[in-house]
Amino acid sequence: MGAAFREDTDYSEGVIKTARNMAAVFVNDLLGTLRERGIDLKSGCVVFVGGGALLLRKYLEASEKVGDCFFIEDIKANAMGYGMLYDREKKAGSAHGKKE
Repeated sequence: MGAAFREDTDYSEGVIKTARNMAAVFVNDLLGTLRERGIDLKSGCVVFVGGGALLLRKYLEASEKVGDCFFIEDIKANAMGYGMLYDREKKAGSAHGKKE
């Protein structure tokens, strides 16, 4: 099981089963939407990043819609990436005489 569905819980088996089913449907719909938009997840390597990806890892790895994939396991990876993009844009803006 993943971190999202630990064994040590106060929830009933019915609630856990419903949450697992909803997660599976969500992943299937998400991957289907990406495929409909022309994003091929089977021919290359897919990188899943951050805490949400880790919560859904079991379902992403089990999907036939994804080929080779790996996970960046740092739950702060998305925030760090956005911070890097911000710094890059800020630096590029100052190099072109733009003010914040």
